[in-house]
Amino acid sequence: MNRINPIYALALLLVIILMLVYKLDSSKNELKDNILTYEATQKVAVKLSALKDTYANKTKTKKALKSILNNALLKSLDTKFKKTSLSISAKSINAKTLNFLMSKIINGSFIISSMKISRISDTNVELKMEIKW
Repeated sequence: MNRINPIYALALLLVIILMLVYKLDSSKNELKDNILTYEATQKVAVKLSALKDTYANKTKTKKALKSILNNALLKSLDTKFKKTSLSISAKSINAKTLNFLMSKIINGSFIISSMKISRISDTNVELKMEIKW
């Protein structure tokens, strides 16, 4: 009566092995999911790093804005460099000047926080713009 039946021992061993195989399989699936999540997070981190390099460089932004504003076409603009931004305003500028300014600003990597363009006449507009860095 003190002996354990070998069939019970084998059945217990078989149940333990089945549970371990099931746990191993679920752990493999969880690892695959975590690897996919890690790769997606890594892609987002690379994109954020590239955006930070493009938009967060204050000295590069200031230098690029100064070089744009030194053009002879843009001498009529009122510009005010502040600690964290640049304000550009003009009471009346022609379409050629506005087109030149907008092509330089829009094609560059600048953060335009506000912009207001009001038509004065067929060829002239009023401009107020703020660019942050």
